[in-house]
Amino acid sequence: MALMQFMKELAQARVKLTLDNGALSVSAPKGVATPALMAKIKEHKAALLEFLQQSERKNQAITVAERGQHPALSFAQQRLWLLDKINGGSTQYNMPAALALDGALNEAALNQALSRILERHESLRTRFAQDGDGQPFQLIATARPFKLALTDLSTLSPAMR
Repeated sequence: MALMQFMKELAQARVKLTLDNGALSVSAPKGVATPALMAKIKEHKAALLEFLQQSERKNQAITVAERGQHPALSFAQQRLWLLDKINGGSTQYNMPAALALDGALNEAALNQALSRILERHESLRTRFAQDGDGQPFQLIATARPFKLALTDLSTLSPAMR
């Protein structure tokens, strides 16, 4: 029996295999972990451990890349920077939007979610600058808590909203 097919059968039976300090751990709904199933798991234990260890290595946390002084622009960024210089600060790549929400808003949760997004994606905190020779480079701002400006229009008439 192929390992992937066996793992698919385990998943369909809601059997979960995990690594616990390098040891194989099995959790299953009551009555599913029969002696026959446990014998099959033991039979494929070495392959299952190897698969789970490889998966664990692939799924390690994303780490922040080490940076030099200021990173150079990618080719796509150079293109945008040049278009901005040619068009004199055009706003054609800005994407303004309004959002209408109905119901209760958990403002703290929304701000926390947006803060986490900004923390994780440095491209959202990046702007371009020029050195003394006119060469562009990236300035990446430090992540800090985000506070969304909210405007409550509920007191206005529907026509004014």
